[in-house]
Amino acid sequence: MDMSQIKVYLLAIACLFVFTSADAQDPTTYTFEGSINNIWTTTGNWTPAYPGVSIPEGDAIVIAASCRASHMSIEIGGGLIINAGQTLYIGATNLNVTGLMTVFGELSIQTGGAFVNSGYSTIESTGSISNAETVFNASVLIIEGSVMNNGNWVNASFGEMQLLSMASFDNANYLINKGHIEDFSSGFINHSNLDNNGELTFAGAFVNAGNLANLSTIFIEGHFSTAAGSNLFNHKLVEISSEGVLMNSGTSYIFSAAQLRNEGAVVNKENGIIFNQGTLTTRGGVNFTLKPGSYLENHPGSVVSVN
Repeated sequence: MDMSQIKVYLLAIACLFVFTSADAQDPTTYTFEGSINNIWTTTGNWTPAYPGVSIPEGDAIVIAASCRASHMSIEIGGGLIINAGQTLYIGATNLNVTGLMTVFGELSIQTGGAFVNSGYSTIESTGSISNAETVFNASVLIIEGSVMNNGNWVNASFGEMQLLSMASFDNANYLINKGHIEDFSSGFINHSNLDNNGELTFAGAFVNAGNLANLSTIFIEGHFSTAAGSNLFNHKLVEISSEGVLMNSGTSYIFSAAQLRNEGAVVNKENGIIFNQGTLTTRGGVNFTLKPGSYLENHPGSVVSVN
């Protein structure tokens, strides 16, 4: 081997060492401490260094002081943790999570902001989301804490949302479900508009105080209440299990070709109306009660009892 060949060989070994060392770098956790101000892009707020706005897999962000992100796009391919008592404000910014997000504090989506979840996100029991603009869930979102929706919230066709037993979800504007929402809580309230094009399972206590349009399937395995002045528009299937209860104080519509299947209990309370153009089916001698002042109208729907 001549000298030129030796140099090439040594250079190749050196390059291999450099690339291997770079690949073997330990994951980095960047902590926002807010020592100068509360702005994401102020580099002195971070330790050990400023992470930028693209966090790769293996790295993580910890929000240890309240932080404002505006006029940027933040990509979380690694991890994002919002500590208890702290808030990450997303204003005129897209927060895209393809990795892991855990919220012990608050995630606040402000006017012009958007949170897109394509990873795995958890709102812990001490955590919350407040949305004034856009939330788009295309993956897994577990809620143990609280949600206040004053904007547009979409659970996409591949979206899986779970509300655990201590969770609360207050929809004051627009909630669209195209995937699967499973509610085990006693704090899910619809004050405005909820459109279901996927699957909704209520195993806790749900209150409809606005308009709920069902274009797919609703399973009632817990307590489902419609408040006075509210509307339930059923265009396809509402199924009440043997453990389920539907308490109607508003107006419930069963449209042509739609079905309400009851294996639990339906109570039409005072001034409640069930307007049936489809099929209302009760099974096994289960409870169907019309309280004084309420009524069931068939136009020209049918009521079928199956023992």
